Amino acid sequence: DRLDDARDRETDATEQVRDIETSIERKQAELEQTRERIDDLETELDDIAAEREDVADRMDELEAEIEDENEAIESVEADIAELESEVQDSDLPDLTDEREAIRDEIADLQSREDDLDAKLNELQLEKQYAEEAVDELHDEIEAKQNRKAETEELIAELEDQVAKKAELKADKEQAVAELEDELADLKGEREELRDDLQ
Repeated sequence: DRLDDARDRETDATEQVRDIETSIERKQAELEQTRERIDDLETELDDIAAEREDVADRMDELEAEIEDENEAIESVEADIAELESEVQDSDLPDLTDEREAIRDEIADLQSREDDLDAKLNELQLEKQYAEEAVDELHDEIEAKQNRKAETEELIAELEDQVAKKAELKADKEQAVAELEDELADLKGEREELRDDLQ
């Protein structure tokens, strides 16, 4: 009976060791997948940061262009005001060629001003889109950083679980070894008894 009991306990302990090994393998596979996910997140974060940098650079360019356009508009407006002043102060007859030429120049300048206004509106709209893109990229970076932090916490938990399983496995393997020794002793006792009975 003692021998059978020892065999049963050894079998149970061996099965427990196998179960623990399987569990450790699963946890290690999960750990590897989680580490790969962190690598992917870091790559995505780098890409988004680079994109945000590009958008920020484009915003700087747009602001410089808008400033240039505003200066050009101011210059055109000043030219128009100066020409209109010349026409009003002029003693020339209404239909002289010079007066008509000035009026044509004013019309051209007003047309150019309209074009500059249209371009300015376009640049301001593009700047608005760029600002919205920066906000979206900022939110996306924050979300990915949060996911990365959560994934790193998961890795720490998995590593802790693997360490505990490994410790449990070592304990069980020691128990198996002790049961094998006990089984060997019992077999030895049985052989001695048989020899004594003969």
